[in-house]
Amino acid sequence: MLRFRRVRWALLGSLGLGLGTLGLFATIAPHTTQAAIVQLQSLNLQKPNVSGEATLPLSLLQKSRGVYALDAQIGDQPSRLLVDTGASTTLLSKALKQSLRITGTPVPNQELSFAVAGKDCPEMTATRFTLPNLAIGSAQVNNLEALQFDQTLIPEGADGILGMDILSHFAMAIDPVKQQLKFKQPQALSLAQRLQAIPLKAKSGVMLAQLQINGAGPFEMLLDTAADGTFISTAIAEAVGIREASQKPIQILGFCGLEDAAIAQLNSVSLGRHRQTGLETVITDSTVLTLLGVDGVLGQNFLRRYQQEWHFPQNQGELGFLLLEAVE
Repeated sequence: MLRFRRVRWALLGSLGLGLGTLGLFATIAPHTTQAAIVQLQSLNLQKPNVSGEATLPLSLLQKSRGVYALDAQIGDQPSRLLVDTGASTTLLSKALKQSLRITGTPVPNQELSFAVAGKDCPEMTATRFTLPNLAIGSAQVNNLEALQFDQTLIPEGADGILGMDILSHFAMAIDPVKQQLKFKQPQALSLAQRLQAIPLKAKSGVMLAQLQINGAGPFEMLLDTAADGTFISTAIAEAVGIREASQKPIQILGFCGLEDAAIAQLNSVSLGRHRQTGLETVITDSTVLTLLGVDGVLGQNFLRRYQQEWHFPQNQGELGFLLLEAVE
């Protein structure tokens, strides 16, 4: 009889509000994860006005080994927000929304459909609202329309999730050694920088990149700064030669109960010219990855080993770029 232990990494992020999907994995207790993806039909949030630049300290989220949060000010309320390239939109906790005394407008239930880990799924309910001025250091965000779910989607230790609806307005640099983030105005890369950079493809408001695993691929992966670990599908695990005997069974605790998964070691993972060996991954057949439409998610167990310089596409059809520099 197989014994299962619960996965100890949390995958945090949301995907694709712009074209209709919102995914979230959130920590709910030590050594557990909670997973859900919400699909939003015909819900177009207004674009915010973003200005200024900022240099900010980052702090590790509780029970995380690489997920960062920053301090911001929303109206008269201080807040702690996750930096989440896997989120197409900004989300607030119910407690922060109440502190801001915002009413908002309920999202009709027929505009929500979802995929989750587990089988017995509750209904998902959401509210959309416009935030007061958001100050992130010396950067300012006005007329930001965000969401709040009645279900607990915001991980412990955070008041909300800072998504790509804000991040994409900047060139963003993350230094995991100094635990520092810089927001600068978007800038064109030189030819030399482009030759060194990893191309990023925009899909539903978030960034995808091509990854080689165990010498096979390329596979299309979501790059998620709010994911502690790396996740791949069972089909990809088979394609890269991960034998079942080398997998350690686990269970993922999701919105709708337990779901079987496994942990394995990847012999090699290459993102552009950057290669790592022995990277641990979670293998899952969850409908969550299916609805995301990706082969997997590359998280901070890979990214935190580099200084990261993110250049997001500013126009439809353009590529973005990610520059990485290895840290000690």
